[in-house]
Amino acid sequence: MRYLSLVFIFLSISYGYIININDLQKEFNNDVHTTHIFRLRYHSYLHKKCDDNLTCMQNKINIIKNWKSVQNDTKLKYYFNKFENLYDIDREYFELINKKLQQKHIPLQHTQYVSVIDLSRQLYILTIWDQTTNIFHYIGKDYISSGNIFREYETKLGDDHYFKTPSGVFQIKGGWRSDGKYSKDKKTLGYGVKNRYIFYFGKQKSIRYNIRDKNKQKIQDVDKWKLITGYLEFAMHAHQSSKPMGKPYSHGCVRTTDELNRYLEKHHILTTTKNKLIYGQYLVIFDKIYI
Repeated sequence: MRYLSLVFIFLSISYGYIININDLQKEFNNDVHTTHIFRLRYHSYLHKKCDDNLTCMQNKINIIKNWKSVQNDTKLKYYFNKFENLYDIDREYFELINKKLQQKHIPLQHTQYVSVIDLSRQLYILTIWDQTTNIFHYIGKDYISSGNIFREYETKLGDDHYFKTPSGVFQIKGGWRSDGKYSKDKKTLGYGVKNRYIFYFGKQKSIRYNIRDKNKQKIQDVDKWKLITGYLEFAMHAHQSSKPMGKPYSHGCVRTTDELNRYLEKHHILTTTKNKLIYGQYLVIFDKIYI
């Protein structure tokens, strides 16, 4: 496999401001992956010391890295190995992403972030578009969880339906913050912990299965389920449950890790605000990159 390495690419934005792609890649890996792994391994310690303060957590993580016990921590090594394939990206794969993004003719007018999702691989991929060269540069990637229409059979009358996550180009409409309330199982935080931002893209057309007959009884024969069109309030948000990222589970929205959610908000990667020097407004979703 050919992988993109961390190369020094500089993008001139405006007013003499310069972006170092290498620095962005390192920051993404540190803020999203390294933070996630250390929070998995040392959750109790970090929560006790920092509660939900991210700066505090990252400072503590830098201290933990120097612990002698960390050098031979097999569980920590297990987590790093588990997420190892998120650190780099196949060059051929990203070149195809670049080509497909060009074909979308997104109305980009200045250097900015563009978010990409490959549903077939359950991946979020962060890019930055260079106005001067009309090229998308790779920053980082992380696992997501999208809609699983086959879970419609789990629903009861009156429950929310399970839609396919729609594909296409979506512009951020706004958003709101999670209330941090647990689901009925007392374990699941559907929108992440309190105050996590929910990125909203409006009401979107999609498909789902109709699994009930005219008497509203569930149809047992899967072959008799019919795909129908409907609408969902489409958003991307943090999620905390026993369901892992990297597989479809949601009602149609895009679930992200807590770390990715924070990173997106911190760097204005999906925002309606235009008074930042660098920001982003577009999410591009492909059913699959490789045909």
